[in-house]
Amino acid sequence: FGIDRGRLAQPINVPGLLIASKNDPWLSLDGAVSLAADWEIPYLNLGAVGHINVASGHGYWPLGEQLAHTMRAQLAIGATHPTIRLAPFAPNSAAGSRKAIPA
Repeated sequence: FGIDRGRLAQPINVPGLLIASKNDPWLSLDGAVSLAADWEIPYLNLGAVGHINVASGHGYWPLGEQLAHTMRAQLAIGATHPTIRLAPFAPNSAAGSRKAIPA
């Protein structure tokens, strides 16, 4: 993205979750893992889903909503580092996205 990596290599001091893909053309998985470590936040590897945005074919994303809701709920009860646990994934080919399914 043309951003000096040194400017990003420090804790962000807020709760967060870095969501990554193992085949994102804009940010390698190794780069995402490194950023998450620098920022001191967890990361979630969605697998081979490409760049995670609408232009890449990802439509409505229920999992993203679930993640945001879970983090907000945990922060509301005083968690300083929300914990995200996910059910296994299944492709939703009709929508071009992925969704959580029961374990």
